[in-house]
Amino acid sequence: MSKELTRTTVARRYRPTPYNTIAFPRELRDAIPDLHGGRVLKLDSVTAGVSRAEFFGDHIQLNLTARETGKLSGEFVVRVDLLPEAARTLAATLTRLAGEVEPRNGETA
Repeated sequence: MSKELTRTTVARRYRPTPYNTIAFPRELRDAIPDLHGGRVLKLDSVTAGVSRAEFFGDHIQLNLTARETGKLSGEFVVRVDLLPEAARTLAATLTRLAGEVEPRNGETA
């Protein structure tokens, strides 16, 4: 047998997943108390870009920055990775829903 077939250890490499994902920061886990049903955070900003992944192609990366409200302080970045078709579907859905809402004072349709 060749050495290649009898190797006992396999090198593991991190690979981005070829599907739509949401990644929450570890610090957010500690921000939600055990006896609480959840926590409401204010969506503060959204940044986005195209990520060029060698393994499965381009995908859209959104970074949603959420902030604590009230007496607590903290900022958390929730990362959303979308395949192009999922990003298009999300954009179309948001555009359709936004069109169903009546503009408020000072807003344009």
